[in-house]
Amino acid sequence: MSNYLAIATVTEVLKELLQEAVQGAAVTTMHPSKQKESPAINIYMYQVNPNKSLRNTDLPTRRSNGSLIQCPQIALNLNYLISFYGNDATHEPQRLLGSVVSAIHANPVLESQQIRDVINKIDYIRNSDLDTSVEQVKFTTIPFSLEESFKIWSAFQTQHALSIAYEASVVQIESEDTVSAPALPVHG
Repeated sequence: MSNYLAIATVTEVLKELLQEAVQGAAVTTMHPSKQKESPAINIYMYQVNPNKSLRNTDLPTRRSNGSLIQCPQIALNLNYLISFYGNDATHEPQRLLGSVVSAIHANPVLESQQIRDVINKIDYIRNSDLDTSVEQVKFTTIPFSLEESFKIWSAFQTQHALSIAYEASVVQIESEDTVSAPALPVHG
């Protein structure tokens, strides 16, 4: 289980992985309508879904008197759209796409040391504990049709860019509530 910083940590580790895979291109994490740099790769989390196989693993979390049995947990899948910008005449977006799919295919699972290295570099995720999570985060491609692509880019209200979608599964987040042990019976 991880704390509330797990989602931001996954995004930052993905950004670091992609920055290492490409040379001379910026890697950003902004809304696609705000992308201005070229050449660039933009990572945008466009959807979050409950993980179907782990969706109800933490029920129940409270006793009938309301006291906490275990901290509430949620298992999530994060959907990322990775877009590529650059000079089309020299196939820069396509070359960046090739670098990214190659890097993610070679490193589909976020390793603890890799996560820890990124956590130690970035102040706003310094208290993340994703590196100690039992469940590892794995990236897989999400196929989407031309119609789905059109819908996504229309929702962004910006011009289409060469893109690929990935799912990061599974990110488990646990509440920071404190579980108190039930009182022991008194024998008299």
